[in-house]
Amino acid sequence: EEREVEKYNASPEDAARTIKAAARFFGASTTGITKLDKRHIHSHDMGRAILFENVDQPYEKEDRRTDADRMFVRERRALRRIRIKNARGTRKILVQASVILEWFLADLICEYGTNWRRPVYLWLFTVLFMFPMFYFISSICGCPMIYGLVNDNVYDCLLNSIYFSVVTATTLGYGDYHPIGWGKLLAGIEAVFGTFMWAVFLAVFARKYMR
Repeated sequence: EEREVEKYNASPEDAARTIKAAARFFGASTTGITKLDKRHIHSHDMGRAILFENVDQPYEKEDRRTDADRMFVRERRALRRIRIKNARGTRKILVQASVILEWFLADLICEYGTNWRRPVYLWLFTVLFMFPMFYFISSICGCPMIYGLVNDNVYDCLLNSIYFSVVTATTLGYGDYHPIGWGKLLAGIEAVFGTFMWAVFLAVFARKYMR
């Protein structure tokens, strides 16, 4: 109608015959009409999975970066599923482990570097709430993980727990407080987490604003 062409009014049978005739005219040897079923769509060719890659490239050229990021994430997730599906035997366990690790480190945290909000929120939650709660609760329960917090009042203990968590995650380590007992393990985990998250921040922001 937008092209000022009359709407095609024909029965489904007539439309099917027209499509079959057109297909034969263009060289099709066998033609047929059936209800669309996802099982009819080929996913493999000669045993190899069919994957349409570089879907994000046209979006990049059109300056539609949000769409390009979305398609890139979809592609990476599809590749993960294909890797698990094609794995056989004992190798399947290793593939599943690598896929889980990739999901946690790359997809869950920052959606393959396309989502800058996730790492920021994760860092704020873990460094300003989760780790300080471990230090704070252990101190008020009489089993301190941080030397020096046990003598503080409750309010100061909470603030100093947050302070210690921040200097640990940023690997500053001024030395006024230091971990003891199981706090050494927890502080070590937080230091590794903080170092990893700084790398994630750099990768995500560089990808978003410098490409």
